[in-house]
Amino acid sequence: MVSAACSVESPSNGTKTTQEVERFHSATADLNTMVASMKRNGGIVLQNFLPISTIDAIEAELRPYLDGDTPWDGKAFHPKPGVSLVLSPKAKPFARN
Repeated sequence: MVSAACSVESPSNGTKTTQEVERFHSATADLNTMVASMKRNGGIVLQNFLPISTIDAIEAELRPYLDGDTPWDGKAFHPKPGVSLVLSPKAKPFARN
């Protein structure tokens, strides 16, 4: 497991905090440890979860949706939240894996 510091700005008051985002390898990661990290830090990076060929297939199916999306202006929240979260299950390779 490797940790990386991430600076996060609060949308409500503009204060910045530093959080550790932990990286786990899918072949050796312990589920309880990952869940605890997600609860503590708000997310994790899970490496080698899907083969590159599957990621390429997902990207190819979703590219038209992503290209048609509005650009992100760098603020804390995208004007159309959840675009990528909503699209991922639409890709057949994502649903199969």
